[in-house]
Amino acid sequence: MLARTADSLYWMSRYMERADIVSRTLANGFYASYDISSRQVFNWSALVKIFCYRTDEEIEAIAASSDNVLRELLIRDKNNSLKELVLKARENARGAQEHLTKEVWESINETYHSTVHINIEKVIADGDQMNLILHKIDESLIYYGVFENTMPRGQGWNFMNLGRFVERSMQTLNFAEAKFAAFNNNDPECLSILYWKNLLLNLSGYELYLKSYRGENHMQNITDMIFLKNIFPRSITYSFGKIQLYIRNILKENNHPNNPLIERKTGALFSKIAYTDLQGIREKGVLAFIEELKSDLYQLSQLIGQSFFSYY
Repeated sequence: MLARTADSLYWMSRYMERADIVSRTLANGFYASYDISSRQVFNWSALVKIFCYRTDEEIEAIAASSDNVLRELLIRDKNNSLKELVLKARENARGAQEHLTKEVWESINETYHSTVHINIEKVIADGDQMNLILHKIDESLIYYGVFENTMPRGQGWNFMNLGRFVERSMQTLNFAEAKFAAFNNNDPECLSILYWKNLLLNLSGYELYLKSYRGENHMQNITDMIFLKNIFPRSITYSFGKIQLYIRNILKENNHPNNPLIERKTGALFSKIAYTDLQGIREKGVLAFIEELKSDLYQLSQLIGQSFFSYY
């Protein structure tokens, strides 16, 4: 496979995964804002900060209004708005179209056209925000359905899944970092499950959490679930396991001088999460552990890019 094709498939998949989590984050934020009393305002700041690379003042201005957040994350943000993400995903898909099935290309193309034609001011004026967001989530589900059920399990599949799980790992770490950084052990609200609920909803793990854990030590339970629970598809253990699987498949079919180094780096990354436990994470500190994993993952991504993508 040509390097530029592998690059296009990898980044197309990363952008589609990020677009999916932007849509679900917006939906959960709106649901949460409907649940709280009229005297309270849902705090969007942490979520806006994850996706919008702005100054603190600009983030607070955006986060002051749910409709501003909707405008920014659906249309306006030049880096991670839904419109920008599906535009970049479609550009990459076009560059590798002969390696995609007709159904995958059509799914991305339809998502692109329905997104660029959004009249955001009319949606807000009509009070149709939730219907729009739910439609975007449905489009993501359709994309993943046709992706899973039509793509051949060859090199393209491996590069697409590698991009998918690198992006998923990064976003899980970003969401966890924002929540743990705001945690205050002396604030009774932080000790409640309500403090963690939106994080779990954004990671599609709320129901699994309620079924899996008992007791009031939510911080410890959340740490276990997000980092170590191997049946949770957005946990770091699960995502790193998938990264290791797809990198091994890629290395089998690509003879590159960096292969031994990539294999060692991948093994070290997976071992770091596979052979730790709650006590080990607690001793290091959750935020320090997250920072270390993000740094290692970024270095591995750079090495993959330098070895298999054309622009390095």
